[in-house]
Amino acid sequence: MSERLYYNNSYLFEFDAAVESITQKDSYYEIILDRTAFYPESGGQNFDCGTLDNKKVSGVYVGDNDAVVHHCEQWDAEPGQKVSGEVDKKRRISNMRKHTAQHILSQALLRVASADTVGAHLGETESTIELSTLKLTEENLRDAEEKTNEIIMQNLSVNISYSEHEKLAKLGVRRIPDRHGKFRLVGIGDFELTACGGTHCAFTGEIGLLKIIGLEKIRKNTRITFLCGLEATKDYYLKNKVVEKLSNRFTCHFDNLENSVNKLANYNGDLKMEIGRLQKEIFPYQLQKLKEDAIEISGVKIISIIYADYDLKNLKEMALHVAKEFKSIVLFSMDDKLIISASDGIDKDASFLTKLFIENFGGRGGGNPAIAQVGGIPAGDIDSMLEKFTKLIKKEFDRV
Repeated sequence: MSERLYYNNSYLFEFDAAVESITQKDSYYEIILDRTAFYPESGGQNFDCGTLDNKKVSGVYVGDNDAVVHHCEQWDAEPGQKVSGEVDKKRRISNMRKHTAQHILSQALLRVASADTVGAHLGETESTIELSTLKLTEENLRDAEEKTNEIIMQNLSVNISYSEHEKLAKLGVRRIPDRHGKFRLVGIGDFELTACGGTHCAFTGEIGLLKIIGLEKIRKNTRITFLCGLEATKDYYLKNKVVEKLSNRFTCHFDNLENSVNKLANYNGDLKMEIGRLQKEIFPYQLQKLKEDAIEISGVKIISIIYADYDLKNLKEMALHVAKEFKSIVLFSMDDKLIISASDGIDKDASFLTKLFIENFGGRGGGNPAIAQVGGIPAGDIDSMLEKFTKLIKKEFDRV
């Protein structure tokens, strides 16, 4: 079993160790040392990066017999040989801040909302905790975030201790592990105490700031996304920049920005409805021109038009209407979508043509014999694409 040096010193970034074993894989080596300061991925915390004898460590995980396994793409030291390790300081400190912040937030949510943390993941930027409740309110989140930042600003000491399983409940440990034995405990002042094997800050003030940025329901639980430290300040900077630009654009104070945006959205919705009404109104006048400009293949009119901006629902209705008025195949394109409609009785119906288009040009979709839709069409020259598709349709008719 590898001695885990970070257990008692999360700020140990350089260390010496002896190589215990080396296993060569296809594209990397698995190195086990007698002791290590590298944290292996576990408990929702990312593994440490860094170097061993100047060889890049690209992954760290827990192997058999609780050994810490280091992944290196290059290696030349032999078993028994001494090597020097260096942990990526920036990544380690970032993970320490996230992990300590997660403990504080979990305890805060337990206190303000009786919400127990059942899982956590500390990501590269965003981190999440999963709570055993679906009843969190906006007020709960605000109170928990405020309590968390209050504890951070108190700069409480974070202490490591050890205790046997039977003593954990009396000590007030937040989550009692299922297994028995001796446990490493992480205490944050008299606010929080949890059994944990991760790396943590020495004082809460090192976290800097925590911000909850998301909430979603998952299964029977609630998942909260948060940022802390420099990630949180960067997020605030970017969002504040957006708010400032929009406030200037709408010439209003930021606290009235939501109202201004809602007014614009409502106005835009009304305009779209009016445009849609006008599109339907002028359609009968467009019908004859569509027929005159169409290409004819085997007695079937091929109508192919690209629209820059059109109500999608109206576009589908118009395609169906054209196909009913005269024997035709209608190809209406807008953005990355293609509406295909075919008159009743045409052998190459809309379903067939949709499959033909996807097979040759990509995209995804489907429909019925009368009308179908292709979406996600790869970016490119849509004029050329529709021209080629029309030639493919002609070939299909020629085979009959």
